[in-house]
Amino acid sequence: MFDLKLPTLLKLSPFKIGCLLVLAAVALYYSFGSNKPQLLASFDNRLTDALFSMRGKTTTSDAVVIVDIDNDSLSRIGQWPWPRNIIADLAARISQAGARVIGFDFVFAEADRTSPKNHLDNIISLLDSPVSGEKRQMLLENPALDHDLILGNTLAAIPSVLGYVFETDRHAGSADPKPFPSCTIRLAPIAPPFSAINFIPAGRAIVNVSEVAQSESEGFFNVFPDPSGTIRKVPLFMILDNVPYPSLALETMRVGAGEEEITIHLSRQLQNNRNAILGITVGGRFIPTDDQGEITVNFRGPVHTFPFLSAADILEGRHSDQLRDKYVLIG
Repeated sequence: MFDLKLPTLLKLSPFKIGCLLVLAAVALYYSFGSNKPQLLASFDNRLTDALFSMRGKTTTSDAVVIVDIDNDSLSRIGQWPWPRNIIADLAARISQAGARVIGFDFVFAEADRTSPKNHLDNIISLLDSPVSGEKRQMLLENPALDHDLILGNTLAAIPSVLGYVFETDRHAGSADPKPFPSCTIRLAPIAPPFSAINFIPAGRAIVNVSEVAQSESEGFFNVFPDPSGTIRKVPLFMILDNVPYPSLALETMRVGAGEEEITIHLSRQLQNNRNAILGITVGGRFIPTDDQGEITVNFRGPVHTFPFLSAADILEGRHSDQLRDKYVLIG
């Protein structure tokens, strides 16, 4: 009886062929692990793009506002970079309007050359009467003549997060400055050394000058385009000298929500001899990531899907009602 059924079982049918193809495809896919061939990765990305296009523009939570240093602002205020006393005025006006937090999507890596203290000797040389050395030193130490100190003092008094950027092509030296995020990091359910976690490595940090770096926290704004040049994922953490550092977006969210702790959830399984990352939790909200701590971008729509306000308008006292309780990004 078994002999009679065996040929029937071995006889191919469209259903059996389909099942075999599915099994073969699944086995091939999982044999690649996390390293999918370029062809498959490209196909997956194009399929995702098509799904976003089919879905179309979606509504936002209305919690985020972008203060844009746009062409209109440049024509009205002047060329970039602006003197930092103007940036301080901009930040103060946003905070006075009731913003939850202000994030800066750029870095103040060098001193402001427009500060009056830098031109003090030229000004003194134009005076009819001489200025004593003691008076000159008093003027040099006057914070009102240092635009960097003006901005730093402003940021110290308001909820703010400065941005910085990591270089990834060389290792940091002992003299390289380090960022100073203020979050507390907790690991769950296991707590291996940070060096054993599958973070994206950084080489060194290009940080803000010390006079400006007085905000509540800092966060990097690195992104890594895929081979097609599209940004599909954004890292929430990177590691420098065995210390993890959070991104600008993550720290802006945390500070604005009034949270102090970030929990990084780890897998017990190893990825390249390191513990893979499953996601993070901030204020009871779990955010899933890939094994390196990157979040997949959920594209909401084209440019200006989020509200954009002109920086020049804010400096003129307009749109204050649109900033209350908002997470504000300046860029």
